[in-house]
Amino acid sequence: MKTPFDNLGIKIFSLILAIILWIFVTSQERSEVGFSLPLQFKNIPESLEIVRSSAEYLNVRISGPGAIVKGIMPQQVQVTVDLNNAKEGQTYYQISQSDISLPRGAQLSRISPKDITVEMEKTLRKKVVITLVFLGKLPIDLKLDKAELGTKYVEISGPRSLIDIVNQIETTPIDLSSIVKDTEKEIALRPLAEPIRVIQKGPIYLNIQIKPNI
Repeated sequence: MKTPFDNLGIKIFSLILAIILWIFVTSQERSEVGFSLPLQFKNIPESLEIVRSSAEYLNVRISGPGAIVKGIMPQQVQVTVDLNNAKEGQTYYQISQSDISLPRGAQLSRISPKDITVEMEKTLRKKVVITLVFLGKLPIDLKLDKAELGTKYVEISGPRSLIDIVNQIETTPIDLSSIVKDTEKEIALRPLAEPIRVIQKGPIYLNIQIKPNI
């Protein structure tokens, strides 16, 4: 008489084999995932600046074995355009698979947009005057005699069209209400709009001299 336990070893082995086969088949099934990824650039010529790109993000679809694709995180995928041959003005680029880094085993299915335009300008440097900005008032029995910067100018750098319209840079507000004697203090500059940069070689000091308000 047969019992459920007849050939138990073979039955267990068959079950394990079926589970392994199911896992293998499932892992080999094709799967697809999509990400919106920031567009990055490399090898930007030193004499040029990016002022505009027709796209900041690209929509990327990635396919491959389910076991690989389902585990892909956005930070594992990068879209990087090489600007080594860029010139001043507008340059057209067609995004290709070589511009996209993918985890091993994954494949690029689609990308949108496929084409981008990058506008470049010459990098310009110039000196601009530092403008003092004061906050509050001196005590009523004192008045400002002199406020003198250790350096009156600072150099800025950035795209030509933006640098051309900047003629000054302001300090962060300097509070006069707490000053009761001649003072020398380090001051900071207000940040300028990106991508303009301040080329500051050292701290900037302000010498403040006061006198009685007679």
